[in-house]
Amino acid sequence: MSRTFKQLLVLTGLFALTACQDTNFPEGMAGTYVATEFTITIGNVVDVLAAGGSLEITLNHNGTTTGSLLIPVSVLEPGETNPSGDFTADLAGTWRFVGDSLFFIQEADTFVRDQAWEGDGNGFWLRFTKGTTEIFVYLSRQ
Repeated sequence: MSRTFKQLLVLTGLFALTACQDTNFPEGMAGTYVATEFTITIGNVVDVLAAGGSLEITLNHNGTTTGSLLIPVSVLEPGETNPSGDFTADLAGTWRFVGDSLFFIQEADTFVRDQAWEGDGNGFWLRFTKGTTEIFVYLSRQ
């Protein structure tokens, strides 16, 4: 095989490999995002971050996610004398864009997964309502 032909094969292989990566993801969306606003409304608005809660998620280039969610028991069971404990979840899974919305597909059963997160160029936000409970989260890129 000629040297030029071998170089062409290598370049073709590299092009094919590159073309298969990140084709479903908007350019530059991969990165780590941290909740900078996180409220839960159950009658009163509670600032989850001020209560010690957190939400951090990393969008990897290969479409996978890592991260964690913590909601303190004081937010979930205010005033309870025998609280059941903080809520924590592993946010490992995948992420996908459908139209202009970001979706997380995860094993952990939380409000994070399967909801349409909207973006504004600096991060993503979600307003989720179920019954009389409303959750608002804004994730800022770190």
